[in-house]
Amino acid sequence: MNILRTLNPDEVLPEEFIPEYSSGMQFFHLQLVHLNANIYILDHVLEFPYRILLPADRSLFFRFVFENSFYASLLIITRLTTDQGADFFTLPRFKNKVRRAMKEEYLGDFDDLLREAKFNSHIEGMLKKASTLRSMRVAHSTEDFVLGNAEEPLVRFGEVKTLRDHLVVLFDAFTFNVDHVMEPLQYSSRVQVGSSGMSKSDIQELLELIAGNSFGLRLPESDPDRWVVQRSGYLERELKAFNHYRHVFGLPEA
Repeated sequence: MNILRTLNPDEVLPEEFIPEYSSGMQFFHLQLVHLNANIYILDHVLEFPYRILLPADRSLFFRFVFENSFYASLLIITRLTTDQGADFFTLPRFKNKVRRAMKEEYLGDFDDLLREAKFNSHIEGMLKKASTLRSMRVAHSTEDFVLGNAEEPLVRFGEVKTLRDHLVVLFDAFTFNVDHVMEPLQYSSRVQVGSSGMSKSDIQELLELIAGNSFGLRLPESDPDRWVVQRSGYLERELKAFNHYRHVFGLPEA
């Protein structure tokens, strides 16, 4: 194990740098918590079988929640990594500050951690796409984009999650011996309530309310012929999620 994983920040950094270090770590931790919260919500919205449960004209909420949380995630990722300029507070710039302040005897160990956290060319390519999309459509509207003269880069949700994972690894390289919960507590798998296990998060409760009040949940009983026809058009993952909500409300698998 790298020795820095066993030492506290005040053991490897000079006393005069600790206030700046603490403020920076607090800021980046909060940003990553917000990023993970957005991704948690996105995961649940994507898994919700709204095509089965809701009429087509009643799914606008899901589209807007996904779009807004996706773009918010993109903004956090690019703000923490790709912004250029002396005034911007990014993880790579902060990493360099921490390294410059590091006590000399720990520089080699810190460099080992940074090598493990270094962005490879694949990650750099994803960041470039994310930054282009942000500049073209999310934070700004370029003329070429609006007039259809520029092709919008495709950034997939899976890539956003991969970038999140790498940001957490980079952040972790200079947390040293301090452990951080990287999600809001009610969204964290590390937080349990009593012997019954995990509590339900607010998004889980909300989606259960929507499912329970939907016409589609009980369609196999109310109109079995229609259900047989429609069922053949659904994806396996949609049916699995649908049966999850059936189970929540004491209904048999359909």
